[in-house]
Amino acid sequence: MPKDEIRFLDESSPVVFTEVPEPALDPDHRGTMNRLWQEWVERNPLVFDGAAVMITAITEHEGGPIEFAWARTTYRRHLLRDVPAATAPASLFVANAQPTPAGVALGRMASWTASGAQWLFPGGTMEPPAEGQPLSEKLLRIHAARELAEETGISTDPADLRRWALVRNPNGNIGFFYSAPALTEDTVRQVFTRHLAGQQQRGEPAELTHLHFAAAAHDLDALDAPVAETVPALLARYNAVANADLDREGSTDR
Repeated sequence: MPKDEIRFLDESSPVVFTEVPEPALDPDHRGTMNRLWQEWVERNPLVFDGAAVMITAITEHEGGPIEFAWARTTYRRHLLRDVPAATAPASLFVANAQPTPAGVALGRMASWTASGAQWLFPGGTMEPPAEGQPLSEKLLRIHAARELAEETGISTDPADLRRWALVRNPNGNIGFFYSAPALTEDTVRQVFTRHLAGQQQRGEPAELTHLHFAAAAHDLDALDAPVAETVPALLARYNAVANADLDREGSTDR
């Protein structure tokens, strides 16, 4: 896979998660990682070293499930990307497409977040289950629904989220992309506006500051901040999956 390309795995495949021990870390790399983390916290007190899932191996079976080996870690381990000769973890994240007649909703992340004011699909890094509990796609859907509510104010039943993409980003991170039930553009804007106002009243930092609706790549041209490099390919994939679903529905009606 070329370094700057996203790779789409089979989004229809069942998935299996197997927990493994967290890989050992070179003491020198750990020391540099901790120093970089402390420097980041000093620059941005809002960041925190939360629990996270790292993917250690992927095994694909033709006609069968995709197996993910995963380990428990914390967010600071991602800073190994800035440590020479260190191996950075591949994180597991979830993201949501909120469909409307005007296109899917993209959010502009706040400047204090790790994404740094980029436009992307609402979502976040997956948190591990309680100690001793297995990781499952049911938990991924629950986390995706929670991220959608926390970032946009939109509430949806996790059971109503439909997986439309399973990707490996250029940096190696694994993303599960879900589609929520469709809403009107006005409804999404109104819910988001109320959500931002509520966060401001409670003194909570907003993770998303603006929304934009995009149906195709050209809808990204006028945006006033960088767009995450994977968004154009993801929009194309979303449209392809949605059109295929419409074709299947049409064939069953005939």
